[in-house]
Amino acid sequence: MIFVTGGTGLVGAHMLLTLTQADKKVKASFRSDKSRAYTQKVFSFYGKENLFSAINWVKLDLENSCDVIEAMEDVTQVYHCAAMVDLQNNSAARLIDANVTLTANLVNAALVKEVTAFCHVSSVATLADTPPGIPADEAAVWTTGEKKSAYAISKFHSEMEVWRGNSEGLNVVVVNPSVIIGPAKSDTGSGLLFRQVWKGMPFYTSGGTGVVAAPDVTRAMYTLMKAGAFGKRYVLNGENVSYKTMFSFIAQALGKNAPSRLLPQQVLTTASHVTRALHLVIPAIPVVSKTLARTAYVQQVYSSAKIAEEFNFSFQSAGEMIHQAAPFLKQQLIKR
Repeated sequence: MIFVTGGTGLVGAHMLLTLTQADKKVKASFRSDKSRAYTQKVFSFYGKENLFSAINWVKLDLENSCDVIEAMEDVTQVYHCAAMVDLQNNSAARLIDANVTLTANLVNAALVKEVTAFCHVSSVATLADTPPGIPADEAAVWTTGEKKSAYAISKFHSEMEVWRGNSEGLNVVVVNPSVIIGPAKSDTGSGLLFRQVWKGMPFYTSGGTGVVAAPDVTRAMYTLMKAGAFGKRYVLNGENVSYKTMFSFIAQALGKNAPSRLLPQQVLTTASHVTRALHLVIPAIPVVSKTLARTAYVQQVYSSAKIAEEFNFSFQSAGEMIHQAAPFLKQQLIKR
């Protein structure tokens, strides 16, 4: 039995699709009955709705260590895709505690139940910043002296729990995907990028990042686990793009106007200070984080040369993945 955590998220849903297509016996964790509807829609989006019924769903609080051990009964492999994603600084402590705790619980349970293989979805956010033009790869080890978001810190320490499990005898593989593009929910993750362009985005910033297609992420995870690439980590990145290019692709795919004006960095920095102050008085006002104000003007690039060379692995381009995901997101955005 293969256990997939976070089966109602973007990566988890695609991992379930990848495994059921390979005729694997799977079970997946979820938090609420309503959340499973998203995964079913993803299966339908790819024309694989008939495979959805093959999933054995387990309602589970991953922060409850006793329940996690019970859920691990008869499990041989784990694909850990679950994580809290909240980039607002006001919930930083909760974000870090939750992601580290649930990962530690899974690692401990996997050791107790003698699970044979454990694949952990981390993030390029855990990699060290590299000089302009120099791609960050598996060797870019972040030190705690660097300024990072709460999400990055939570994923970094979650990775440490996985490597701790590795040192205690658990066979692990860690993947570090860049920004994951796919048929996402429009109110979280990369879905928010589509949502913002749909609402109207006249401005762009001068930075950029890496993007990777959700199906490529889970295909890579399955490939690595099948090959037994244990004790290793792999950066997963389809293409490095500027934010202007990425938002232009999204605008084209949604039939919206592309951003045409560069937003000065000082404007976003000021917005960060102002929204943080206003949020203290009116909590409903969202905060423009300091991390966003800084990284929006940095062109960070990533390299997936390791998996490409070791497994002859190839990725979708940015334009391909965005246009593939757009119909799924457009349907949600029209209804809003």
